[in-house]
Amino acid sequence: MTKKWKMRNAECGMRKSSGFKLRVSGFKNAFSLVEVTLALGIAAFCLIAILGLLPAGFNSNQTSVEQTVAAGVASAIVADLRATPAGAGAISPTYKITITPSGTAQQLRLCEDGSPDTAGGSNSRYLAYVTFSTPSCPKAPTPTRILITWPAAGDLNNNPPKNFSGSYEAVTALDRN
Repeated sequence: MTKKWKMRNAECGMRKSSGFKLRVSGFKNAFSLVEVTLALGIAAFCLIAILGLLPAGFNSNQTSVEQTVAAGVASAIVADLRATPAGAGAISPTYKITITPSGTAQQLRLCEDGSPDTAGGSNSRYLAYVTFSTPSCPKAPTPTRILITWPAAGDLNNNPPKNFSGSYEAVTALDRN
């Protein structure tokens, strides 16, 4: 091939490749309609998948918040019980729980912030069941089980309740000697 022929073809936008002449257009950086359609389809598929996961994420977040509050409430109940003076029939200062190692559960209705519900159950968000077991010997600590369930509109006749969406349980021992 001569230099002249190469120059002329380069000026006209023609080039020789494997014996074929191709015309190169001036729009080298454009996407075809098929490429754009495929890209939009993939983006839509990914977006739908992500949007489908949002409800599961919100539910997981709500459950985590409820469990965190319930753990705080259980901790506050344990602290209240430990602050109760020793003696038969002692009543805790904050939650008014009577400490009786009888094995029966005492039920408490609690507000959203974990404080006792004094409005007759209208503001209740949590139900707490505090159960004292009989110690193995007179000088042994009193085993205590605290079960917190939510929502408070669960079945109140069952101990432990059956109709609730979440629960938190703590077991501790109170030294009442």
